[in-house]
Amino acid sequence: WGQERELDAALGLLERVGIYPLRGVFLARMGIVLLLLSVAYFFKYSIDQGWLTPAIRLAIGVAVGISLVVMGFKGASKGEPLGTVLAGGGIATFFITGYTGHQWYSLVSYPVAFGFLVVASALGIFLSLRSGLQALALVGLVGALATPLILTSPNPDVAGLAFYVSLVVASVGV
Repeated sequence: WGQERELDAALGLLERVGIYPLRGVFLARMGIVLLLLSVAYFFKYSIDQGWLTPAIRLAIGVAVGISLVVMGFKGASKGEPLGTVLAGGGIATFFITGYTGHQWYSLVSYPVAFGFLVVASALGIFLSLRSGLQALALVGLVGALATPLILTSPNPDVAGLAFYVSLVVASVGV
């Protein structure tokens, strides 16, 4: 009986500081991290093996992202924590796909890749507003702010970057 009390007290303390060991939310977060790593590894492994063309790899990445966002948003709208994790993972999958499409494969131009990542960020922010889940807004914000940093621009424009960052911060602030 004393050990059970100590365990409950320890789990309660960890929950208060935001760590949820052996609980659904923690495992869901770990699962989505593993899923994202597997998507990235799949891209790398398929390159090494020459299995799929780059266009097919990107199409698979987009399909996985859409599937995760749809499944996640359905769950998130019902208040399930796993839904938020899945939707955020889908948006992160879009970022992996957009980045690899431009930087690794050069299949899409800078403006197309930039637009794709901006739309992915906007989707995260939109889903956050729609569901009331701040975690999705954070994924969208981090992605939006990282977009100009992860994509190589053919002609950098400081004024354009400042305008873009101002727009992103203002939209998330609203």
